[in-house]
Amino acid sequence: MKNLYLFLICTSALLLTGCWDSNELDDLAIVTAASLDQAEDDQIELSIQVYNPQVTSTVGAGEGGGGGDSITKIISAVGDNPADALSKLQTKVSRRIFLGQCKVYIFSEEVAKKGVYDHMDMLLRHPFTRERANLFVSEGDAKRILELDAYLERYGGETLRKLAELEIGMEITVKELDEMLTSKINEASLPYVIASAATGEGEGETQASRIFGTAIFKADKMVGKLTEAETRGLLWIRDEIRDYTVTIKMGGGTVSLNPVSARINLRPEIVGGKPKITIEVETEGGILENSSQFDFSNPKEVYALEEKYRERIRERLHSTLTRLKEINADVVGFGESIHRTYPQKWKELEPRWEEIFPEIDVQLDINAHVRRMGNISNRDYLRKDELN
Repeated sequence: MKNLYLFLICTSALLLTGCWDSNELDDLAIVTAASLDQAEDDQIELSIQVYNPQVTSTVGAGEGGGGGDSITKIISAVGDNPADALSKLQTKVSRRIFLGQCKVYIFSEEVAKKGVYDHMDMLLRHPFTRERANLFVSEGDAKRILELDAYLERYGGETLRKLAELEIGMEITVKELDEMLTSKINEASLPYVIASAATGEGEGETQASRIFGTAIFKADKMVGKLTEAETRGLLWIRDEIRDYTVTIKMGGGTVSLNPVSARINLRPEIVGGKPKITIEVETEGGILENSSQFDFSNPKEVYALEEKYRERIRERLHSTLTRLKEINADVVGFGESIHRTYPQKWKELEPRWEEIFPEIDVQLDINAHVRRMGNISNRDYLRKDELN
């Protein structure tokens, strides 16, 4: 019996697997961010930002560029496509390139206008691509964004990721863009980034990346962009507005509301055979600062503020919708909402949606309230000394 047990133990040991395909950390070139630029002869330049193992993590912020003893290095290669460029990059690096920690991918505007579908195909097929990695479109060369100073972060890619997490603009991941490009509407949006002064103005001023609007796609090609203000309207309609401050001019000064919370509902209808969308907005905020002459202990003056608040939101949404109709891109999800509510009717509308969307009737139903007045006081006392 003992011999039988010994035989079984020895046999079982043969079936155990080891770490035959493991990768030691010292053998990896860890990529933190990557960019795609258009090169000559319709080729693609792939640039990767990798950790510099010769520099410890104690390197200060603002040293995340591509030279010197920075915490990261920028390495580039040109190929027929991103996969080809990646293989050529590997010949320049002594360690195996590892994309498992790459949280930022940037397309240049030129690449975005030519189409991103083939590049997304490589990202989605690669075994180590993070589906939650953030995507961006850059003004000018995308590689330039990687080379910018990190300012408050360790490296440039982390700056972009943190900006996306703050939700001051669109936040789109690899998985979300794939879903947009394969949806029935087949239209998408990505945050648009630029290089801007980090601490002020002037010659030689330090520059850092900044989200400065939204790139709009039809199919997989960029067809236009929204300004920062229009992007705010897009976030309102998509019910993605977060921690927003609204400043309203009135009463010889300004009133700022924060935090502003909102609940958005898209209510589709079919009226006379034609689609109609009502955007229902329920929002409220508290007074953060009041430099006007209004006394908000007076209900009439509170109502006047709420009226201004509603008008401000209406203007913002109208501006965004006008621009999207000009571009003819339904990135607000009107088609999807009609499809969910009227699936049979959508079969008739879908083939003509590009003709219908620019002409669709959109109504705005906005309810705005001021719930928290803060320290209520009549500001006339501030001029008491002048009157005396």
